[in-house]
Amino acid sequence: MKKEKNDISYDYAIFRTKFEMLLSNEINKIQKFKKNKTNTDYLKMIVGLKKELRNYSIKSQDLKANYLAFLKVKREYQLKRVVWWIVGGFLLFFIIILSITIPFLI
Repeated sequence: MKKEKNDISYDYAIFRTKFEMLLSNEINKIQKFKKNKTNTDYLKMIVGLKKELRNYSIKSQDLKANYLAFLKVKREYQLKRVVWWIVGGFLLFFIIILSITIPFLI
């Protein structure tokens, strides 16, 4: 039986499979990190989404909306991780500048 290129159900099946693979990759990546509250909450959300996706609780029409919501949550999670590095770098820079300038002030 030949599938047409415009067959919507065929496109949803491919999208569902790719979305599930993306979630699996993300789960494997997160499990390598140190366990903290942010990581465990994000991991629980992804595992729950994957379980719903695998059990077909998410209908085909809702896949795109769930995918976009997942990308938004992923961006927020990555932003939280980057912000800590930026704040830490700024504090380190500030401490170094103070340690250099304090001997000249005294």
